[in-house]
Parts: sequence; C-alpha cells; structure tokens
Amino acid sequence: MIVSASSSWAHCSSVIVSTGIGMPFDALKVILVNKFQIPGDQITEDARPTDIGLGSLAFVELSLILEKDLDIKVSDDELTDASTLRDIAALMKERSAMT
Repeated sequence: MIVSASSSWAHCSSVIVSTGIGMPFDALKVILVNKFQIPGDQITEDARPTDIGLGSLAFVELSLILEKDLDIKVSDDELTDASTLRDIAALMKERSAMT
C-alpha cells in the first residue's frame, strides 16, 4: 500500500517508533514505500539504492527522516556509500544501538 498523505506518514512513523520495529530493514521499507513511493516489491535487501531510484537528493532526505523520526543519525554520505539496502539497514541498526 502506498500512502502519500503527510498524516498517513505521521501514523507510519509513529508505528515504527511505538512498536519498536526491531528489524531496521522493515523500518527502511516502510520509509521507502511511504515517503519515496517506491513499490514494495522492488525493495529487497540486495537491491542497490540506485536501482530503485534513490539519488543524492533522496539520500539527504532519507538521512533527515532517519534523524527526525527515528533518532538515528546516518549521514547522506554514508547512505551514498552503501552498496545495498542491506547495508543501509545495517547502518541503521548500528546507529540505533548507539542511542
């Protein structure tokens, strides 16, 4: 399901936080589907960010979303360096353990 309304995103982000989705990849997938409108079937752990349409501007936005909504600090440069979505999820897990 693709949700684009900001109130729907607020609900999704609060679900991520309140349920403590323990799997960073699951949280990443929710963000990519709801904020970036990427079809869920394209989002796999082995997908390369560029293959699903994430570019430098998207990495900046994703970095801001992670920090603002999930209190996970990952720089856009680190996101750019990630080869796969699995790598991004690993960064998320590493940084969330630090908070």
